Amino acid sequence: PDMGGAFYEPWGKDQLATGKVVDIDIDTMIKFTWREKTWNSSIYTVCEFQLVEGVEETTLKVVHSGWEKFPKESQKQLIEGFGEGWDPLLAKLKVYLERSS
Repeated sequence: PDMGGAFYEPWGKDQLATGKVVDIDIDTMIKFTWREKTWNSSIYTVCEFQLVEGVEETTLKVVHSGWEKFPKESQKQLIEGFGEGWDPLLAKLKVYLERSS
């Protein structure tokens, strides 16, 4: 990944997420925009993944923001839906990393 680098993530049935890297520290953090193909073309959210080193372990902190750009009546549903999506993906990542170490 590089600044301005683009990603395309097909998921589900005929779904597509796209975005661009807007900030990066190759060792600790990546921040990128996120837009679903069904969203208004001017609306996007921002995802940030941070590695936070502790004494005995490193924690992955995920912040997905920008929901205020959506109509009030859909914000809660979007936040809950994406939360339900991130949880299993992060659990799979944890299992993968634990098996790899």
